[in-house]
Parts: sequence; C-alpha cells; structure tokens
Amino acid sequence: MMSSIRKLLIVSAVLCLLWGQAAVADVATKPAINIIKKPATTEEFDMQVRLARQLINHKDYHGASALLEPLLSEIPNHSLVYNLLRQCYDRLGYLPKVLDLANAMIEQYPNQCRYRLDLARVQVQMHQPQDGLESFYKASQLAKSDQEYLAVTNSMMSSGFAEEALSLMESYEGRIVNPSAFALQRGILLEAQRLYREAVLAYLPLLADTTRDAVTAERRLLALLEFTASSALAEATLLEGISTSSNLHGLKALTAYYLKVGRLDEALAYTFQLDTLQERNGQALVRFMRSCRERSQYDLAISMGEYFFDHYLQSPVMTEAYFVYADALTQIKRYQEAIAVYENLVAYSPRVQDQGEGLYYIGMLYLDHLAEYETARRYFDSVATHYQRGIGHVRSQVARPYCDLRQGKLAEAKSSFARLTQMQLPEDIAEEITYRLAVIDFCAGDFDSAKVELQRLMVDYPRGFFVNDAMQLLMVMDRVGENKALMTAYAEVTEYELRRMQDSMEAALVGITEGPLGAALADFALFRLVNISLSENDTQSVLKYVQSLEEGFPESYYYPYGLKAKGDIYYSDTERIEECKLIYRKLLEEFPNYPFTSEVRQKLRDLEDESIG
Repeated sequence: MMSSIRKLLIVSAVLCLLWGQAAVADVATKPAINIIKKPATTEEFDMQVRLARQLINHKDYHGASALLEPLLSEIPNHSLVYNLLRQCYDRLGYLPKVLDLANAMIEQYPNQCRYRLDLARVQVQMHQPQDGLESFYKASQLAKSDQEYLAVTNSMMSSGFAEEALSLMESYEGRIVNPSAFALQRGILLEAQRLYREAVLAYLPLLADTTRDAVTAERRLLALLEFTASSALAEATLLEGISTSSNLHGLKALTAYYLKVGRLDEALAYTFQLDTLQERNGQALVRFMRSCRERSQYDLAISMGEYFFDHYLQSPVMTEAYFVYADALTQIKRYQEAIAVYENLVAYSPRVQDQGEGLYYIGMLYLDHLAEYETARRYFDSVATHYQRGIGHVRSQVARPYCDLRQGKLAEAKSSFARLTQMQLPEDIAEEITYRLAVIDFCAGDFDSAKVELQRLMVDYPRGFFVNDAMQLLMVMDRVGENKALMTAYAEVTEYELRRMQDSMEAALVGITEGPLGAALADFALFRLVNISLSENDTQSVLKYVQSLEEGFPESYYYPYGLKAKGDIYYSDTERIEECKLIYRKLLEEFPNYPFTSEVRQKLRDLEDESIG
C-alpha cells in the first residue's frame, strides 16, 4: 500500500489539474494543507469530499484530514465535513482537536443535542468526567425525540455513568413518545445495580416483540434465571406475574429455563399451560420439541411429538412438527420411522416446497444411514425433476453425485459435480462442489490438478467451510513431496473417507504409521487415528495411539492434541485425576499457544477447586 505522503501528493496533483494550479513538481515542496485551495464551486467541493472519503477507506487519516480542514474553515457549519474530520481525529487519537471541533459546532448550533453528545464523549475520553457528565445533562435537555433521548442514555451507559443514566431516564416521563423503547436500557441499568426484580419487570414487556431489543431482552432474562445471585428472585418475579395474569412471555421464558436446567416436570407443566393460553394451537408443544432437539434431548422431543400427533389433527405448526419429529427420530437411529414421518409430511403439506424437502430428507436417510444408494438416487431424481421450488430442489441436485461417490464411481461423480458448476448456486454449495472435485482428483491420482484446485478454493473462499480441510490436504501433499507411493497410500485413505468406509480408512492409516515409507506422515496419521477413536468412544485405542505419538514423535505439532485427548479421558476417571492434572499442567507450561489452552486451564482450575472443597 502506498504511503500516506504519496497518496496525498497524487490527490493534490489531481486537484491541480482540475483547478488549473501549478505543475505537480511544485507539490512536493509545500505543505499539503497549503496546496489545496478552498473550492470555488460545488463540484470542486464534492470532488474534495469524495477524495477524502477514499483516503479514509484506505485508512490514510492524515491525508484525509489535510483535505477536510480547509473545507471546514470555509464552511464551519457543514455537518458532513465535521463528521468526516471527527472520524479522522478519532482514529488518529487527536482528542484535543475533537474537543475543538465539537465546541466549534456547538457555537454554530447551540441547540443541537448531537454536538453536546460528541463533546461529552470526548471529555470523558480526556479524563474530564465531571465536565463530560455536565455535557450529557445539557444534551438531554436539548433532546427533542425518542432517538435523541436514547442516544444520550446509551452514551452515558457506555461512558460509565450507569446510575446517572438511570436517574435521568426517570425524568424522561412525559417527554418521550414510546417508553418501551427504553425498556432494554432500563433493564440493563437495573441489573447493574442488582435490582433483579425490577430488571425482570423491565424486560418482560419487550418479549412480545420480534426486534433485536426483544431478542436481547430474552437472552438477558434467561441469564438472570441462570445466574446464582439473581435466579431465585427472577424466577419468583416471573411466577408472580404468571399467577396474576396470563403472561405468555413469562411462561415461555420459564419453560426454556426449566428445560435447560433439567427441571422437566415443570417445563412440561408450563408448556401445556402455555398451549392452553394459546387456544391449544400446538405452538408451545412444537417449541418444546425444538428446544429438546437443540439440547440433544431427543427422547423428550419424540415423546412430545407422539403426544402432538395424537391430539392435533390441524395446527399452524403441523409442518414444522413433522420436520422436528423426524429429525429427532433420525438422531437416535430410528431411520424407518423417520422415513414414515417424512412420507406423512409429503402427504399432508399442500406446499410443494415442503413436499420436495421431505422427499430430499428421505433420500438423505438412504444415502447417509441406510447405504441404499440407488434408492437415494431415485428420491433425489424425483425432487430435481418434479419439485422445482424450495431448497429441496437444489439440495437434491447436489446430493445426487454422492450416490456415485459412495459406490467408488469417481469418474461419474466428478462428471456430475462438474455439471453443477454451470449452475447459479449459493456460495457455500459452490465451495463444497469445488472441494469435492479437488478431492476426487486427489483420490484418482491427479495430484497436480488437486493441488491447483485446493489453492484456488482458498483464494476464492477465504472464509469458507472447507478451507481448513483444503489446508490440511495441501499440508499432506507438501510433507509427502515426491514420494508417490506415500501419496497414493494417503489418497486411498481419503477415498475410504469419502465412501464412509471407516474400518478400511483406519486400516489404511495404521498401514501408513507402520510402513517403511510412511515416516513423513506417521504423526499425522496417528493424530487422525486418535480423533477417529474418540468419535467411536474407543478410549483404549485413543490411549494406544497417543502413546505411539508420545514415544515416536514428541516434537510433532500433533502431539499436544493427543496429550490433551489423554488428559480428557483421565478427567472423567476419578482414579486418574492426579495424572490428568499433571497432563494439563504440562500442556499449559510447554504448549501455551495451542487453541485448547483456555479449556485446559478451566478444567484444571475446576479440578483444583474440587480438591480444595
């Protein structure tokens, strides 16, 4: 990136050409602020503002401020120039200049709230709290709308004047149009003063809305219910409101809280009470099912689903109930029952989109869980052909090549994926297809093409879902180098992984760790075997592979990950807690920069607290 001086010279040169100034050679000999003449026309003014914006976008705040200062001196009350110049000074840390700017604008607009607010903020930043507080009070007196009152309140809160903001908010009564707009801020301030009952009462009215404030209020209300110091009082306040009125939102909050902390009887009782208040439309029951699924309480979700379908022939959330119920059945491997639920959904729903999505999920059950690939293909073909609306249509087209991939038909899968690249697809799906094509080339032995495609993926999708996988495969290729035999062996591992052939993949990885040519990848292969064994809850195999890492590759990047896995196993074994502590201490002392450091530190602290207790 060019230096700030060079940018400013170029900007000045452009202005010279526009305004008939002296030659560019003269520019370098004069200070920038003297070069830039005050614009004579509106067009010149707009040009200078645009150039200043460009410099700000490139983080050249010195250059931008040099352009803006002459403009503000000519038009002292120009709010746009003021805002841009204040932004520059803020970024540069020129607080006295920000102070002067705010005071200058106050002289021009003595009755404007916003400039008093700017003055208050910078006074606080300059460690002048009393002056800042007085400016906040003056700003509140000048406020003329709810938005301005809210801006004053938020600024005072962020500047550390919580108590003063709460007192000031009380004085707004009769001056503001919509008091509920201040409910969130009021609740936060009351929380800060540990007035938990009052905070709950402030948050409750917000829950009827769907705004960002409502979401924040619900989250904070649940936090009050979970926080030890406030839990009992928050719960009592909600229960009191429920006993005196039909408080739907309080019931929802209590139900979510009871479910989260495992008080299932109360969660169920309030769910049914909520359903009664909502005229038995089933929404509360489906919300309960959804919450159970999100917390991996699949048996509870299924039990509620069975009750729902036994008692509700019609409901505005019937379709969602089918989807949640079928997914819960899938999670506990009751695949045929899940298929039957999806079939009922297809028969029930009048929406083509829902029908297509239901059939797509049936296809995925056959693909991922039942290994009936041709049956899965028939479902995907049906959705792609007959249900051309909704997400099921696109997903089915993307899923079809996997039917070939799982059967080892790499050429057919590659051809199908390649055809999909000609379609207009969402970015995440386009990235997935790019990655799969690269991996297929790798499995087929076309390592050079695979490398190019993986590198392109990292450029085209720098924050994509498959970037880490691409980096890992590129790392393997770099470590293997020209060792074609080892590259082919790892390509075999990758193909088994694509085809979900777990036993074959493990055997191939073990072969790499034991073979004479596998030294370049042996530690990585052991690391992968550790993770596979963890996913299968095979702790004995985990410990075996970690021991191999420890004995053979103590300097490996992957060794600390294996050591952590060993520590986590001992963490759950009451007879090996002391060994666990030793492992965690070693990780913190010798490998402090690994991403698991915070987790390990917290676990060690918990173990030591238990020992003291």
